[in-house]
Amino acid sequence: KSKRPKGLEWQKQGRSSTVEEQKGLFMPNDNVGLMCGDEVFGWVHVCADIDKYDEELIERLERVGFWAVRSGRADGGGRHFHFTTPKKIKSRDIYYRGKHVGELKANGQVVAPPSIHDVSGLPYESIKGDPNELPLLSPE
Repeated sequence: KSKRPKGLEWQKQGRSSTVEEQKGLFMPNDNVGLMCGDEVFGWVHVCADIDKYDEELIERLERVGFWAVRSGRADGGGRHFHFTTPKKIKSRDIYYRGKHVGELKANGQVVAPPSIHDVSGLPYESIKGDPNELPLLSPE
């Protein structure tokens, strides 16, 4: 859709080995995507994509030590909580107190900073943690 990665055969593209190589691939208006389910530092990258803002849930999640990203949605409520697991897991919906709040993305792409939201025009922002120090969580 509008957040599709750059390039028609992006699934087959090799990963860039250096930051400089990566920078050379992008134009100023191109967004950045992270692949969930890929191995990162020997662990599997997963993202909890929370669409429905719930203050209590967000506070609980922020205490865990995730790399937390605020999406560029106009309401400012969306969050991506990045972490790793020792083995691949399945994507699934996330429910909190009986209501659907988002999706656990164990494969596919999520948008990351410094991308710009395609509808609001606002940036995705890193608000807590570090993408180089993702917490390791049990698959359960």
